[in-house]
Amino acid sequence: MACTHIAHDCIVGNNVIMANIATLGGHVEIGDWCNIGGGAMIHQFVKIGRQSLIGGGFSAKQDVPPFIIGAGIPLRFVGINKIGLERRKFSEDVRALIKKTYRTYFKSKLNRGDALKKIKNEISQIDEVKEIVNDFLEMIKEKETLNTKLLSEDEKTKLMCLSGVKQYPMRVKCATLSWHTLTSAIDKSQNEINMESTEI
Repeated sequence: MACTHIAHDCIVGNNVIMANIATLGGHVEIGDWCNIGGGAMIHQFVKIGRQSLIGGGFSAKQDVPPFIIGAGIPLRFVGINKIGLERRKFSEDVRALIKKTYRTYFKSKLNRGDALKKIKNEISQIDEVKEIVNDFLEMIKEKETLNTKLLSEDEKTKLMCLSGVKQYPMRVKCATLSWHTLTSAIDKSQNEINMESTEI
């Protein structure tokens, strides 16, 4: 649609719909049959799983698993993409298993590890369920990498936005260029201050 933007090095799947002013940052991956609402912004290096819908006007700063609707500030799971799945002829049984998988992970009081264990042991391991579990495992791995008490919550959030860069090791410089520019400017200013102090 009108005025959509796809930045450099993006991978956009088949049959994706991007409504007016939907924007993708660099290195974003959009799965097949996704629907990106009007004015939605997808942060660099984020992956949107197939058949997912991102509500209009919202921003995705972390990976979004397949088959869901993401909406709200911050973006959160609000249900499975039922209409999209129906249109794509997913059977009622498959839709029920997808819904049960997400309810177990998001709505139960189990911690992440126990929820995934329950999904593997108690829910039929059809391809769609396996895909969801694999996506969750990848997201948990990224979060645990950043789970350190040495960082503030704000710093963790900023690093999470860049976590996908590890998929593109040759492009780390691109993702961190602004940070290096800032630290270089700070170092330069500090050196100038030190020289002035010495002269005085």
